[in-house]
Amino acid sequence: MVERNSLKQVLLFQVNERTKFTWQMKIKKHVKQETIVYSDCWKGYYDLEKKGFEHKTINNRKWFKYPNTVMHTNTIEGSWSAVKAFVLYKCMKRKLINPYLVRYKLVKNYKRHSLTDCMKLLFNQNLNNKNLLYYFFLLIISKPTFWD
Repeated sequence: MVERNSLKQVLLFQVNERTKFTWQMKIKKHVKQETIVYSDCWKGYYDLEKKGFEHKTINNRKWFKYPNTVMHTNTIEGSWSAVKAFVLYKCMKRKLINPYLVRYKLVKNYKRHSLTDCMKLLFNQNLNNKNLLYYFFLLIISKPTFWD
């Protein structure tokens, strides 16, 4: 998911199954009701209005942006392309995908923040000690590249 505001923060998570139920639970948990949700025409999104969201669909077979409107999926399509390139370049094992999703999210969403702020974010992720140590390591090795 990508916010369509000036921050354009991304929300990434690994899912085991791409079902209507899984996606709608993630949307319900992470997106405020009455938010406008732009999506493609996948049938899993069809009843988001019943869940309290304003839902607009874009038929990607015809175009990625409706003419003369602000409706498009370019932001999420571009972000997803960057995530796939980042994760596939770094890791090929399914069990290692989540750490790289977290690292990408940290880099994308918090590159203007201090390393201390990013560490606080990690400590608020409800990770077990082993995962926390691993994510902290990823964060530290990212520092020279992404933080001043």
